[in-house]
Amino acid sequence: MHEDYVTITETAESNGITRQAVYLSIKNGRLKAEKVGVQWLMHKDDVKHYRENRYSRKESKRSTGELLHDPSKGEYSVHQLSKMSGTSIQRIYYLIREGFLKAERIRSAWVIKIDDVSDVRALLDSMYK
Repeated sequence: MHEDYVTITETAESNGITRQAVYLSIKNGRLKAEKVGVQWLMHKDDVKHYRENRYSRKESKRSTGELLHDPSKGEYSVHQLSKMSGTSIQRIYYLIREGFLKAERIRSAWVIKIDDVSDVRALLDSMYK
């Protein structure tokens, strides 16, 4: 039985994440696990499924399978907007939080439409001079 199962540590190492992230994924139901004695065990197939469907900021997908941040459709992430505008990520988050920049929250990602970023550079220049 145990040869088809892996531990929390093995799962974390094979996925390049922390043990805490594995525990959170189990708690949130994103990763199936069984507690055997004092140890959590995950079936290798469940870990593979988790790896294939894990959230990635670079490849964030909507429930329809479309990319969340698709520049060809005029949709950008905070990181993409930061690079485009030459300002820090923290400033972009500040603008969103304070209402200067409109953004839509989809799951755990912010999506910013191109129509809403056209004046960001001018706004940043006027705010931080």
